[in-house]
Amino acid sequence: MRAILAFLAAMLGAGPALAQPELRLRPDGHVAAPTMFPIGVWLQSPGTAPRWRQTGVNLLLAQFQPTTTAVLDQFRAQRLAIVDKPRGASAVAANRDVVQGLMHMDEPDNRQPLPGGGWGDCIPVAETLAQGRALREAAAGRPVLLNFGQGAARDDWEGQGPSCRGEAYYRAAAEAADIISFDVYPVANVRGPLAGRLELVPQGVARMLAWSGGRKPVWAILETGPIHNARIGPSPAEVRAQFWMAIIAGARGIIWFAHGGEPFRSTMLLENPLMVATVSALNRRALALAPVLNAPPPTAPPARVTGEDIAVFQRRHEGMAYILLANHARERRSLELELPGGTTLQPIEGGAEVALQAGRHREELEPYGIRLWRVPLSAPGGRRR
Repeated sequence: MRAILAFLAAMLGAGPALAQPELRLRPDGHVAAPTMFPIGVWLQSPGTAPRWRQTGVNLLLAQFQPTTTAVLDQFRAQRLAIVDKPRGASAVAANRDVVQGLMHMDEPDNRQPLPGGGWGDCIPVAETLAQGRALREAAAGRPVLLNFGQGAARDDWEGQGPSCRGEAYYRAAAEAADIISFDVYPVANVRGPLAGRLELVPQGVARMLAWSGGRKPVWAILETGPIHNARIGPSPAEVRAQFWMAIIAGARGIIWFAHGGEPFRSTMLLENPLMVATVSALNRRALALAPVLNAPPPTAPPARVTGEDIAVFQRRHEGMAYILLANHARERRSLELELPGGTTLQPIEGGAEVALQAGRHREELEPYGIRLWRVPLSAPGGRRR
């Protein structure tokens, strides 16, 4: 707490803002414009900024170096924003364009290490809230982000503190921040019956949205490779599935966890050309769809979609209906899509159009399958909306 108070005192001499990077966040944590979508990477060195920028990343969630203007200039040169730890108060104050927010403690819901070894309970919610209040004052109109551990997505996480379990805890702790994020890595870091259960990701998004009252943006931190075991990590298809399942569930920001391997290193993702290509394509697709992803839900969804374990995201934008579908099951699932007046489904990621038969479409989605469609909408009389 003393460190946060010292940071707050140093912030009082804040200087003028400079040119802004590509991503800007409002004080409530939402993007400043509908054309923006947060795509970040967790805890990196400033020297890696150009390589991350090439993948389409527009944000760093914390960085290794002391926060100085020289360090922040490296991010500015790449038009990267950062949500950083509360340090380097004078540099943070003078570089509001780059430092778009401050980061709360990481995973306060997990068991915390004891001074003499072993693990104790989680951080008391009262302490989390107190630090949140101090950080909000220090942030001076910028949002505060709080990241939770696996307990946000699952109830059986053995690393979760016994005092920080259940909906009541997360509802209370979420008030300590403006942006809520969480990490669960179902392939690389979940063992037992839930190992490989990719649906933990959208489940975590849905829980965090519900438990924060639907008022705060929820960001999902996603795995990209082996973490503690060099032989166990997600495939590109599993990464793609988690990415779209999170967004379809309501995530309004994605953070890549690029760390892992043996020896453990922070840039493991950049060493895997296939995963770099996968992540880059996903980043660019989400950024291109930002106006759609940020659009409000329609009062009357354009399509009726039915099917067990099928999650649906629907929006209208510039005369088109966008229908994003995800199968949350490890088994194949059938779905039926009914869109009155629709004639064709256009695949957003390329490929052949699918003709609707009397406004209907039926298909089977593979395990954890994703479908991204758009459909031209017509006004009465056949005119395009």
